[in-house]
Amino acid sequence: MEKFNNEIEESFDQLMGEIKTVRRSSPLNSEELLELYRKENEFLQKKLEFYAHLNSHQLRAPLVQMMGLLDLLKKSGMSKKEKILFDYLEIAADNMDEMIRCINRVLQVENRSSDKGV
Repeated sequence: MEKFNNEIEESFDQLMGEIKTVRRSSPLNSEELLELYRKENEFLQKKLEFYAHLNSHQLRAPLVQMMGLLDLLKKSGMSKKEKILFDYLEIAADNMDEMIRCINRVLQVENRSSDKGV
């Protein structure tokens, strides 16, 4: 993940350098400037969408494993103290699951907005 983030940052820095060079080298009319800002915004949007999508999926895999283990534990006999600890762990897993679902819903709304050109 860190390698991916570094690659994205390098690409972004390169794009920003190119934009600054173009801005300095020739005066742009308002349409050209608007197009340049649109491309910059589009790049940032794609970067954010990909990053959020990747993070939500990287969180999903360990969460599914944890929920599977919780299900196995639920079926085994537990002492009262273990049951209390299990309940707290199950709440934490459910909260994480809801957070990941929320990220995915935001991404879906953003994708629909981007597709419509909003």
